[in-house]
Amino acid sequence: MIKEIKIFNKAVDTFLNDSIKFKQSRLKKVFFLRNEQVENFAIKINNYSSLSKLRFKFFFSEYDNNLPIIKKKYDLSLIWLDYTCYNINNKFFNWINSKVNELSTFSNYVLIKPIIIPNFKYSKIIKLNREYKKIFKNEKVIFLDIIDELLENDKKYWDLERSDFFGTKTSLYGQDLQAKLLGLKVIPSLFNQKIKSIIFDLDDTLYTGVVGEDGIKKIYLDKNQQKAEKIYSSYQKKGTILSICSKNNEKDVNEVFKKKILKKKLFFPIKSNWEVKSQNIQQIQKILKISYHNILFVDNNISEIIEVKKKIPDINVFWANNSQSFINCLKYYPNLTDYFNSNSNEINNKRIMDLKASLKREKIISSSKDNNYLAMLKMKIEYRLNNKKEFDRIFSLTNKVNQFIFTYKRFNKNQIKEYIKNPNKFVFTIALKDKFSDSGNIGVIFFSKINNTIYLDELCISCRALGRKLENYFIFYPLKILSKKIKFDKFLIEFVNGPKNKPAKNYFGELQKKTFKKRLIKKKFEIPFSKIKEIPIRNKHIYLYFKN
Repeated sequence: MIKEIKIFNKAVDTFLNDSIKFKQSRLKKVFFLRNEQVENFAIKINNYSSLSKLRFKFFFSEYDNNLPIIKKKYDLSLIWLDYTCYNINNKFFNWINSKVNELSTFSNYVLIKPIIIPNFKYSKIIKLNREYKKIFKNEKVIFLDIIDELLENDKKYWDLERSDFFGTKTSLYGQDLQAKLLGLKVIPSLFNQKIKSIIFDLDDTLYTGVVGEDGIKKIYLDKNQQKAEKIYSSYQKKGTILSICSKNNEKDVNEVFKKKILKKKLFFPIKSNWEVKSQNIQQIQKILKISYHNILFVDNNISEIIEVKKKIPDINVFWANNSQSFINCLKYYPNLTDYFNSNSNEINNKRIMDLKASLKREKIISSSKDNNYLAMLKMKIEYRLNNKKEFDRIFSLTNKVNQFIFTYKRFNKNQIKEYIKNPNKFVFTIALKDKFSDSGNIGVIFFSKINNTIYLDELCISCRALGRKLENYFIFYPLKILSKKIKFDKFLIEFVNGPKNKPAKNYFGELQKKTFKKRLIKKKFEIPFSKIKEIPIRNKHIYLYFKN
C-alpha cells in the first residue's frame, strides 16, 4: 500500500521513466495523426496511464503535412501537430475540420492539440485557439484546453536549436510533460469515471500550521496553497464536491472560516472532531451518496492516509507531504478533470443544495408514521420526452451514473441523437423537486420498440434522488405515457450486474418478486401489459406531470 501511494506521489511530482504493471489493465488502440516526431513521448504515456489501469498500443501516421489518414478502427485518435508548418487562417481551420470528420468515422474519440507556437505572445495563442475551437462541431471531438499546463514553463518547453535532431521543436522536458498530461490527466478522463468528491484534511494541507497548537494568528496559506485554492475552487464550480475531514476542535475550525483563511461556502460537509478519519469519511460518503471509487482523500499525514485506505480500500488517496506536492495533486491526479463533458455551475449548486436538503428529508422520513412523509415532502416529478434542450444533461447522466444504472451501455452522443430521431426509440428525462429543494434533472430512461415489445434499454438515476422510494415512478409512469402513444403487449427489463450498482440490483430483485409473487433470479424478465397496469404509480401526495 505504501509503495502504491509513493508511486502516485512520484507520478504527480516528477516524471516516470518506467511503467507500473497492474493486473487487468485495459488495452486501447491509439492513433497519432502528426507531422512531427511523437514516438518518444507517446511510449511514456503508458508509464502514467497504468496507474489508472489503462494501457495503449500506439499507431502513427507518416511525417506528412498533408495528413493522410489510415482507414483503420481506433479507440482514440489524436491530431498532434507542429503548427509552425502551416499558415493559421480560416482555410487551415476548415481543412483540419475535414480531417477531423474523416478521422471520427474510424475512432471513438478525436483529441485536438491546441495551437502553440514558439515566440508567440500568450494573448495571441489564446485568441487563435478560441477561433480554432469554434470550428469543431463533431460530437466525438475533444479540443484539449491544456495551453496553460504546456506553457507554464515555456522556456523549458521548447528546444529550437536541436529541433532537427529531435524531429520536433518540443524539448525533452516538454515531451515528458506531454506524456504526463496525456497519461495521467487527459486520456483516463475518457475511459474512467470522474472524481466527484475531494475530501481534504486541514492542518498543513489546505493551510500551513496546526490551528489547535499554533493558534489562529500563525495560520496562513503559502504561495502553493494560494494557487491550490484557485484550482480546487474551479473544480467546485464545475461540479466537484469539496469536503473537510480534520482532527480538530470544531471551535478552532470555525475560527479559520471566521478569519476568512478559507472560504466556508466551498466545503460540504465539514467534519472536525477527534474521531478516526475513516469513520468520518464513511459519514461524509453517506451524506454525499457518492461511490468511494469516485472520492479522493488528501492528507499530509501518511498514517492517516494508510488508516483510511485500509478501512476503505476502494477510496482514492493522496499523500500531500508538502504544499508543492498538494498543488501537483490538484494539477495531475487522474480523473479530476472531465475533458469530454463539464457540469455547469447551475447543476453543481443544485447538487449541493439537494445534499443539504437530504439531511432534512431523512429526519422527516425516519420520524414519520404510516408513510405520511410523502404529504410532508410535497414531491413533484416532471417528465419530458425526446427533449433536445436537455441533450447535454442526458449525455452526462448516461455516462456518469454508477449506483442506479441497469445495463452500463454508456451511450455516446450520436447514439442519444438516434433515440431522439428514431420513431421506435424514446428517451425521457425526469426532474424532481420537493419542499426542500429543486433537484433539477435527476434521471434519464431509454426505451425502444421492437414488434409488440417495449425494451428498457437503460435507466440512470442520480444518487441524489435515491432513498425516496420513487423507483416505480421513474420507470412505469414514462411507460404509461408511451402506452397512450403506441401499442405494445409486453415490457422487457434487462439488468447487468456491476461493481457499484447494488441499489439498482436491489430494486430489480424486488420488482421481480412483487410482479410474480416470488423472487426470480434472472438477468431479464418480461412483464405483460396487463400486469403493468397493476403496478402502483399514483399517490395523491406526489404530483406527476408530463411536459413536452
